[in-house]
Amino acid sequence: MRFIHYKGIKSYFICYMQMEKNMTKTLKFIYVMILFLSLFLVAESFFVDIMCKVHEDCPQKSTHKYYCVDDKCFLYYWEGKP
Repeated sequence: MRFIHYKGIKSYFICYMQMEKNMTKTLKFIYVMILFLSLFLVAESFFVDIMCKVHEDCPQKSTHKYYCVDDKCFLYYWEGKP
């Protein structure tokens, strides 16, 4: 039968508690980074008015279609095939 000295147990618990604190700090950092990066994704869809003369001057994305109306690009959402 193997006995562990009480000082060894104490140091094990201190290391375990320290590891737990570091893990929570890491998770908090990851959550903050996800929230911070999601702000850029949301802000990308709300940009300033783009001046245009024809429809081709407006940016085109796969899910969004922009049209030139009164010399400004307006977003048009569609579902399915256009």
